Amino acid sequence: MPHQDASAIGVALKRVLTEPDLVADMHDRAKQIAQGTQWSVVVERYRKLAATLLSRAPVPL
Repeated sequence: MPHQDASAIGVALKRVLTEPDLVADMHDRAKQIAQGTQWSVVVERYRKLAATLLSRAPVPL
């Protein structure tokens, strides 16, 4: 949806206000995304990345 399209924003808002299934789907998707951004998850990803990088042989310059 174009950010400056007032008509499109109005249509989208009307859908959110009148379609409970759409809201439930949006809620579920937002929850999935949020779980992937928790610090415990992010830290573990960085730990795995660091372990992978440190286990590789140095590249000669």
